Amino acid sequence: TGLDVKKDQIIEIAVIVTDGSLDTVIQGPNLAINALKHTQFNGLVVYQDAFLEWAHATSQEFHHDAQIGEAEVMLFLKKTCSLAPKSCPLAGNSIHTDRCFLSKDLPKVEAFLHYRCVDVSSIKEMVHRWMPKCFNPPPKKLRHRAMDDIIESIDELKHYKTKIFDPALDGLD
Repeated sequence: TGLDVKKDQIIEIAVIVTDGSLDTVIQGPNLAINALKHTQFNGLVVYQDAFLEWAHATSQEFHHDAQIGEAEVMLFLKKTCSLAPKSCPLAGNSIHTDRCFLSKDLPKVEAFLHYRCVDVSSIKEMVHRWMPKCFNPPPKKLRHRAMDDIIESIDELKHYKTKIFDPALDGLD
C-alpha cells in the first residue's frame, strides 16, 4: 500500500525462480492480498491511495489474506527450491524495502530466504557511475504489479549480464 513499513502492508506477492543464467525455471504464485481501504496495524490506521486501490481492485488474481498467501508461497518454495532453507537469495530492484515488508508481513518467507540478496538497482547505480558509456538499461513499463516488476528486474539483470559482465569475462582465462 506504500513504502512505509511501519504503516503500509503487502498487497501483492509474486515469485519466479531462475537459474544461474537468469532463465526462468518456474513461475510461482502470483497473488493479490486483501487490503482493506483502512486497517488497523499496531494501533495505526492505514489508508490505501487511490491508484493502489484501483490496481488492487482490478486484479484478476484471487484475493488471499496474508497468512494464506504466505502459506502458498512457502509450499511453492519448499517444493521448488531443492536447496535447504537459507539458500535462496531474494532478487529484484531496490529490495531492501521488500525484505523489510517480508519480515513484517510474511516472516516465514523472509526466514526461508538467504540473508544475501541480488539488488539489481545496485548494479544499475554502479554501471551508471563507473561505465556511463555503457549505461542503457531497458525502459520500465511502470505497471506497478508484482509479477511485472519481477519480469522487468530479470530482464534488466539479463541486460547487465550480457552487456557488462559477459564482455568483461572475454579477456579472462
